Amino acid sequence: MAKLAPARAAALDLAAQYRRKHARMRDFLRTSHRMDVLGEKDRALATRLLLGSVSAVGELDRVLASYLPKRRHLEPKLRDALRLATFEILYLHTPKHVAVSQGVEMARRASAQATGLANAILRRIATDVSPRVDKAYARLRAGNDECLLEDLVCVSGQPDWLCQKLVASMGVSVATPLLLHVLEPAPVYVALREGLSQDVLSAFDPYTSIAPQSFFLESPAGLAASDLVARAKVLPADISSQLVALLALSGREKTLLEIGQGRGTKTILLQQNAALLNHVLHITAIDIDPQKVEIARKRLVEAAVDNQVTSVVFNAAELGAREANSEPPCKLPGELAHTFDTVFIDAPCSGAGTLRRHPEIGWSLDEGAVCSDGILPKVQKDILVAASRKVAAHGTLVYATCSPLYEEDEAVVEAFLATEEGSSFEPEDIVESAVFKLLSDAGKQVVQKAQTKTGYAHFGYQLDILDADQHFLAKLRRIG
Repeated sequence: MAKLAPARAAALDLAAQYRRKHARMRDFLRTSHRMDVLGEKDRALATRLLLGSVSAVGELDRVLASYLPKRRHLEPKLRDALRLATFEILYLHTPKHVAVSQGVEMARRASAQATGLANAILRRIATDVSPRVDKAYARLRAGNDECLLEDLVCVSGQPDWLCQKLVASMGVSVATPLLLHVLEPAPVYVALREGLSQDVLSAFDPYTSIAPQSFFLESPAGLAASDLVARAKVLPADISSQLVALLALSGREKTLLEIGQGRGTKTILLQQNAALLNHVLHITAIDIDPQKVEIARKRLVEAAVDNQVTSVVFNAAELGAREANSEPPCKLPGELAHTFDTVFIDAPCSGAGTLRRHPEIGWSLDEGAVCSDGILPKVQKDILVAASRKVAAHGTLVYATCSPLYEEDEAVVEAFLATEEGSSFEPEDIVESAVFKLLSDAGKQVVQKAQTKTGYAHFGYQLDILDADQHFLAKLRRIG
């Protein structure tokens, strides 16, 4: 009998805890101490097993169901064990006999009576399914489009409709490498607070990235537990998100309305980027979630920018309400009763551009929510229309998502431009912004390559240039 390795024992225990807590896996792992006793390699393996088994859960369950006896009920912990083992067999480089043997030991720990069943199923998956996954990888890397959608589903573990939408929105040449890497660890980028030395990051092997004060961390383990994050000295933020927070600025604004403040990361970045341009900026930031606003306020104090930011709990869809014609009459808070030089919308979206970072998204996302007449594009357009009324004369309206889906990006902006409110705006070239000069030469190349013919930008996975999440940015200038 083989001995269950510590990494897989920890993964099995944590999978059960995660299932009972109904939490997001990354958030759950940040607060769990189960892996504190593991070495770096074991911790990395356990993390990959857990994140991967969540990201590809639908595909893993489909594979398992094809080999389970009919009407065979799996106890929850046994299903956890089989999902973890199947993910390792199909998607990691562990020798197959080791992955099968360890999978059987996980199943034994979950249910001793199921050992024989687990052994039979996992061996067949290793023999039958694993070669099909390997061949799909090979075809896609060779640029063979013959079985494109089927192969993309196979290697990514994502729903077929989502793979199809990504290809339709991004094109084959961009969607394919993205989905080929979607089950791999997400890169870790941080922004260092202005005035701090890079030396504070030395334990994490930092490399200078393309945006101001931005670094890629080769060895990020331990960062979340350090006081660097808690004291807002270091801001974990994907480089695409950092680019959005930079290029959202025109360099001329004195007031900015941020819609969708969240926990305040972009708020701090916006202030820091404004400081690099040597101009004073006051931000009024709103979010519908009181808990997030409270967290943001505390972080702003830690970052020493709280005197330059006003955080308000407010529903952005009500920004366009007018006391004279709203039912019931609605009066805006004083902080929102005027116009702003720049209005920056960090829009609620599917998050489909952050699949590596948020593994639950793929299989929890409702296809109907992101279709052209779905709830998300409707909400996004409504916010754009409402927010546009708060843009001052010749001011800038900025719209951003962390989704690469056409229905949430270009389609929403174009639908807004076709409205009465949108007729007063036109697209603005992001490379003409004063903040563009703050980028490194490589950063300028990334932005230029990210631009579309209409002047919008899709940041994200650019083969051989940038490994990052997918974010969309559109800048519109009020012309009337």
